[in-house]
Amino acid sequence: YIEGRLSRPLVQSVCVVLLSSLMHGYNCGNMNTSAVAIRATLSVPPVALTPESETVPLPTNDSIWAFVVCIFCLGAMVGCNSSAQLAERWGRKTFLLWNTVVFVVGSLLEAASVLPDCPLSGGWSPCQTRLGLLVGGRVLSGIAGGGVCVVVPTYLGEVAPAHLRGVLGM
Repeated sequence: YIEGRLSRPLVQSVCVVLLSSLMHGYNCGNMNTSAVAIRATLSVPPVALTPESETVPLPTNDSIWAFVVCIFCLGAMVGCNSSAQLAERWGRKTFLLWNTVVFVVGSLLEAASVLPDCPLSGGWSPCQTRLGLLVGGRVLSGIAGGGVCVVVPTYLGEVAPAHLRGVLGM
């Protein structure tokens, strides 16, 4: 005999909290599909054309792009390490609300990376202002993503009735 059921507030809480996990997944993969367009916008192409119309690989730009992509994971490590203490101090719900704000600020910085005018020196060096905004946004999104990985399962385990904890945690 199982007591309890899925109540409306429980379903709403679970759906809102799972949106944070969705944001984490989106930020993990959003650089993959649009990499060519983003690299072109930020002047970080994988190859360049010489005056003789020959393509020259730019390994430095590949390293810059790799850093931009992986900085999310480094931010997530910081978020994972600090989120448990912050959630314990502020409460899980309050932490997740503020974590959402960090996600929004990070996303706005990433979106703003195409806004500033950036004169290029010689046409070969990447735009520092745009890259800085993109890296800053990726770091903030990573910190928020790391917080989600730690706090969401704990929060779902606290709000779920005993017979649904495993299902909602999964």
